[in-house]
Amino acid sequence: MTKTNYEIETSLTLDYRMSAWGIERIVLDSISNHLPEDSKGTDTSVRLKQDGQFVDLKDADRSKPTEEVVFEDNGLGYDAGLLSVLFSPKATDALSVGQFGEGLKMASAAALRNGLNIEYKSRNWRASPYTKPETIDGHRINRLCFKVTENGDHLEGSRTVFSNPSDDLMAEIFQLPNKVLALNGQYTELHNERNNIDYSRLKLKNIDYIKTLGLSRIIDLGTDSTSLFIKGVRVQGSNALFSYDLGLNDISPDRVFANREKVLDGIESLLKGCSNTAVIERVLREAQQNPERYCDEFEAFRDRTLVDRKRIDRIYDIPYFELPYTEKGIGFEVGNHDELFKNDELFKKYLGEVPENLWVRTFRNLFGTDAVIASQNTNTNSDAQIFGYKPVRLNNNVSKYLLANGILSADTIENNKQYKWVDIGELTESEREMIGRVTEINQIVLGEPRDVDVRVYSGLFSKSGREVTNSGGVCQIIPGGSGYIGIKRSLLGTLEDFAGIYIHELGHLVTGALDADRRFTEFFVKALSKLSIYYMKQGK
Repeated sequence: MTKTNYEIETSLTLDYRMSAWGIERIVLDSISNHLPEDSKGTDTSVRLKQDGQFVDLKDADRSKPTEEVVFEDNGLGYDAGLLSVLFSPKATDALSVGQFGEGLKMASAAALRNGLNIEYKSRNWRASPYTKPETIDGHRINRLCFKVTENGDHLEGSRTVFSNPSDDLMAEIFQLPNKVLALNGQYTELHNERNNIDYSRLKLKNIDYIKTLGLSRIIDLGTDSTSLFIKGVRVQGSNALFSYDLGLNDISPDRVFANREKVLDGIESLLKGCSNTAVIERVLREAQQNPERYCDEFEAFRDRTLVDRKRIDRIYDIPYFELPYTEKGIGFEVGNHDELFKNDELFKKYLGEVPENLWVRTFRNLFGTDAVIASQNTNTNSDAQIFGYKPVRLNNNVSKYLLANGILSADTIENNKQYKWVDIGELTESEREMIGRVTEINQIVLGEPRDVDVRVYSGLFSKSGREVTNSGGVCQIIPGGSGYIGIKRSLLGTLEDFAGIYIHELGHLVTGALDADRRFTEFFVKALSKLSIYYMKQGK
């Protein structure tokens, strides 16, 4: 066939969004067009021509001059007509990176601004960008255009070619393995959201389609820094324990911003459905060692009032759907999805349960089966320890998630403890006489015969009936200022035992403070002073 040469004029000018498109965007958007999900091929390669020979990027010598760089794929290719319009045939493809239809044009404009020689090749055509100076309403502009040649050699797939690349361009190209996961052979996939789904129980007509969806994953780059990737291409660095590759469509055309809440939704779904205990352990360790740290994982656990229906979107990245009962079995239909949520068992049966209990199991493996979430109240934690539990302080957002899934808190244990009170009529005469010495003790310690409500209990028990053996007293302050002191009956035998525990609880009653509070300490300093004065007045 005879070669045909023609020109394409676009509506874009050379300075359109120039602040957002530099050499990094030229490289990333150019390579994105050749990724398997976009090209519909199986291979993506970056080849560099050095010393007259093409070598793969991973084998290239950074110290040698590069004559040419080729990005290529073995996919379906694309029509040259796409160079003229802001349209992308991949806009509805959940897997593809490209979705705005401007990558080729913007990369071309940026290449011209930076003095780079770029050429596109696909099927039976090749095209190179150039600028056409014009004056519109007195304004001087440079319109982006393309020179196209058709009916040349037929090409399987497509190519983007940079000839005589600059040093700045080469520096960015050598960074590609760090910014495009398809070219990075060093990272490790720690968890993929596909692992959340039990396909053996998923009876959908479109199960093959669902298996191809671009689901999110947790990854380890093997570096000290972490990054956020969207569909395999780096968007930004992150303040996170792990790197994440999310299958989001909600991203800015310049690929420098992804919707924060959607990002956290994606991370939340990955973490709560994670089947990798090493990931869970890392999060829990950090939640214990640095509970106040601000990181993406802890933010993902923050209650953002998400509903289950949104989880369907995060898992499948497709419209809401229902699973109606039919004589032919369970079918897949896009449309009204309310029926699915009328029956939780139906949801669990056909979508599989997210193994949230693995977080509870890992928590107990790390901290012990007697571990509970610590209270903000140190006395409550002490009481929990008396019961034989081990309070563990974690990041508050992570704690709430564990509490919602069955881990006990020290506060719950505190609320479940029960004192077995003894009626005053059941006490012996000597026990009543011991309690009667409260007035004398108050006179010595407080300097006044203060009236205190003293009660007696035989023991402190958990809700299950297990007794706390080393609980000797309790102070209960009632809203409004009044309160009472409880003394264990076994301590009424000697004045030394009784006075020791009573004065300790009296300190709480008078000050309203906890053990670690300075006011509680000062109470005993003053009490000791009054006791000294009392004995000196007695001539002792």
